[in-house]
Amino acid sequence: MKLWKRITHMSENTRIKQVEAHVRAITRGPRQHYFGYYDKRQFDSSGRFALGLVCDIIGRRQETADIAEVGLVDLENDDAWIPLGQTRAWNWQFGCLAQWFPGKSGNIIYNDCRDGCFVSVVLDTRTREERVLRQPVFDINPDGRTALTVNFARLSRLRPETGFRGVNDPAEADPAPADDGIFRFDLATEKRELLFSLREIADRDPHPDMNGAEHYITHPLWNNNGSRFLFWHRWKAGVHKSARSRLYTANADGTDLYLMHDDHSHTTWHGRDKVLAWARTEDEGNHYYLFTDRSGSREIVGNGVLTENGHFTFSPDAKWLLTDTPPDKNHERAVLLYHWESGQCFNVGRFFSPPGMAEYRCDPHPRWHSDGRMVCIDSVHDGSRQMYLIDVVLGSNQKIKDKT
Repeated sequence: MKLWKRITHMSENTRIKQVEAHVRAITRGPRQHYFGYYDKRQFDSSGRFALGLVCDIIGRRQETADIAEVGLVDLENDDAWIPLGQTRAWNWQFGCLAQWFPGKSGNIIYNDCRDGCFVSVVLDTRTREERVLRQPVFDINPDGRTALTVNFARLSRLRPETGFRGVNDPAEADPAPADDGIFRFDLATEKRELLFSLREIADRDPHPDMNGAEHYITHPLWNNNGSRFLFWHRWKAGVHKSARSRLYTANADGTDLYLMHDDHSHTTWHGRDKVLAWARTEDEGNHYYLFTDRSGSREIVGNGVLTENGHFTFSPDAKWLLTDTPPDKNHERAVLLYHWESGQCFNVGRFFSPPGMAEYRCDPHPRWHSDGRMVCIDSVHDGSRQMYLIDVVLGSNQKIKDKT
């Protein structure tokens, strides 16, 4: 039985409008269910099936021997959980980077660790037939032919919450190896090509605080037609020093590398040639900035409304920006909808997030349903980590019209 709960939430920011939303859990305890990162396709094209993970770990970091189960929630069959496979390559932030495979109906791809190596698995969810690829994947080109990937073992060492356990970093002693960086991976031939090495990127316009730093690359993401991609170059000096970030873009073949910004956090594409990022500039401070690729131009988005860093993506029709917020003084995280044309912002939910969870915290990481009428989040506000649908009725815009 599908149980929807109406919730009304007030925002401390008076410029953010109150919205009545309906929320329902699509998974239930005692096992821990979640999806992971915000910019991967969780729902199939029909909107019936939602990808997710389930495990029995509570209150700690995942270890090498820990196994998570990959499965689907059937939204048209009382939210039944359908187990599909298992993975040892996962974490609390990314999950196993499971995503629906572009252009292959009913197929998913996710990462695993097999025989001491990170791999990716292409699985037909109907026949259960699988194809194991020799490399893990981070993001797949919309054409379904190539993927971008990075060294997840290096991430595990330098940014534990975003790496996978179980494989040692072969270049651990090298702060910026020439044979490691960001790779393009052909999903048909399994040929891997190094596009930019860590040594090459570290040598480009080096910062003074790179002295003695270890470098890594993360968060590669294709634009909407697969012609260009972005990635983060990060460096970290010392065990307790925070990592610094630079945002780059490049053509699909690795040409025309462009430094977009040098002090940013989360990112997403807006179409083919614009990138939205939470970033800092010396003259204007921290904001959501819309950067135009290869132009040097930028503009502030949501000034005075979108005032905190979040995990954000655009609706299927690109009219709405969906994001979350860090915990407030009451340890609640908000889920916000920002109307791109009018600049109006709507609070569709606040969810309790227990303090002190460190790298196994539960960020909402809101993701769009394929029809743009609902969003899905991960949350622990009811006592266990579960997935929830929020009905925002954006397909008809009726709820927003009622509130404007």
